[in-house]
Amino acid sequence: MVAGFWMKSSIKKRKTTLMNTVNCRALPWLLVFLQFAIPALAFTPVLSSVQPRGGQRGTEMTIRLSGDRLYEPEEILFYQAGISVTKLEKAGDEHKAIKATISIAPDAPLGEHLMRLRCKGGLSYQRSFWVGEYPTVMETRNKERTADLNSNFGSPQKIEINQTIQGVADKEDADYYMLQCRKGQRLSVEVEGMRLGRTLFDPYVAILNSDRFELASSDDTALLFRDCAASIIIPEDGPYTILVRESSYQGTGACQYRLHVGEFPRPTAIYPPGAQPGKALEFTFVGDPTGNLVSKIEIPSTTQDFRAFIKNNGWHSPSGLPVRISSLPFHNEVEPNEGGKQASPAEVPAIPVAFHGILSKKEDKDWFRFAGKKGQKLRARVFARQLRSPLDPYIIVRKEGESKQIGNNDDAGNGDPDSRLDFEIPEDGVYNLNIRDQLYNSGPDYTYRIEITERSPTLSATLPYGSRNNSQKWKMISVPRGNRVGRVVNLSRSNIGCDLSLEANTLPSGITIDRDIAPRSINTMPVIFEATATAEIAGGLHKLRVEDPKSGLTGPFEESIHHIEINNAGTFHSYHDERVSIAVIEEAPF
Repeated sequence: MVAGFWMKSSIKKRKTTLMNTVNCRALPWLLVFLQFAIPALAFTPVLSSVQPRGGQRGTEMTIRLSGDRLYEPEEILFYQAGISVTKLEKAGDEHKAIKATISIAPDAPLGEHLMRLRCKGGLSYQRSFWVGEYPTVMETRNKERTADLNSNFGSPQKIEINQTIQGVADKEDADYYMLQCRKGQRLSVEVEGMRLGRTLFDPYVAILNSDRFELASSDDTALLFRDCAASIIIPEDGPYTILVRESSYQGTGACQYRLHVGEFPRPTAIYPPGAQPGKALEFTFVGDPTGNLVSKIEIPSTTQDFRAFIKNNGWHSPSGLPVRISSLPFHNEVEPNEGGKQASPAEVPAIPVAFHGILSKKEDKDWFRFAGKKGQKLRARVFARQLRSPLDPYIIVRKEGESKQIGNNDDAGNGDPDSRLDFEIPEDGVYNLNIRDQLYNSGPDYTYRIEITERSPTLSATLPYGSRNNSQKWKMISVPRGNRVGRVVNLSRSNIGCDLSLEANTLPSGITIDRDIAPRSINTMPVIFEATATAEIAGGLHKLRVEDPKSGLTGPFEESIHHIEINNAGTFHSYHDERVSIAVIEEAPF
């Protein structure tokens, strides 16, 4: 096309006008393309590992961040409150390691704390650091640190109760830890392995007595995904041994784990599994060897992800149990409710409403009732696996007293085993929803929550995958001073067709965004982030949103990071947030 313009001088003026038009229209996409030309490999710091993998509440410690191109570190961005950095300095002269002195608050949330390293040249991938209640002890290894010294039952590493051990499950490796316990004492163990987000690692843990007899063992758990936990009441005084290994003995040097050994409670489920924001609610924690535990917990005022921790005999469980927070009124099941005539509650609730229950008996079915009006377009949604229940739900909706089904559902699709059913009410009346496990399994921890609401329009946006098995690629937005960076944003609309605009709640000082309105027929849009030449080198976690300019309806800009994903096997440890990492970095040399 360009050659055709200069071949004839008589159309020189037309050529200039046309090229200007083409350039203007292509500019946003050209800038998006040029993001790949910005020397990301020369700028972006690579954060490969954080050691040690966790620390104790209320302590100050030094961690080592290793990787590449760790030039001029500025700060560590933590996604959760509770950890502050008091000192940040390079370790060595090759820019491959950084030492950070961190202070962990006494009330820092237990569990996973996500982080990114921000250097003058960019933002790193997201990594994790774990907070626990116990001091950390390292697994003993030889002087060359090539092998451990606790691979035989007869020569275990001696530990104390109420400690966390950081170790490695090498290939064909079995790690043994021995401690003294007394009769009637609760001994609980929990392993953070796959959840450390480093590699595909399926840990196994067992509690053995002095005769090497297994008192309890665990491989996968519904609550902890591929990680494991076990808990017993000690039958008699004496030594007990904890065994940790990769479940199929296929470990590697990257298969690190944190083993919690203590007197902490280890329930496997919580009931009810849902609550309203800003209210205190009494929960029953199910599955601890001492029996069910009851605790009243204050619920936060926001509908964010929430995990409930039980404290018993002075100790918390290392990881909490997910609770769904929603403003919907809810009803807990009232037994018996195995049929339409026994459906609960007795007083029929209107939509919207939520129900809670447990499929505890053999081949259990639970029935609920609600009032519907003709023409209502409703959605019944089950929260079970999403809340780490072992239940694989199957639901059916009928008009009360009739056998004809209005609809049924097993899985919501896209890898979600929880049920989701969209249906329309044919006439005014009372309707039943019954739920069971797809394979008629049941148990005291088969908890669930059902929400029935009118279908409403929703919006959302996200950054697309950069490459296969690497969900983090190009998820950080690092803008050089006096320069621009482009991104293509994926748009999602449900139950609505509308134009969309991308808006920012906050941005780093000196950064602006340039975008056009995305027409209703378009599900992607180019966005340009631009930094002034005098913008301060800084960054943070910022909320973006998409908005319908006409109705004012808004939706979140969501970020999903999969720390472990293996081709068709899927994802094994993920983190979801509505904040994006954005930073102003040093000038680009071009």
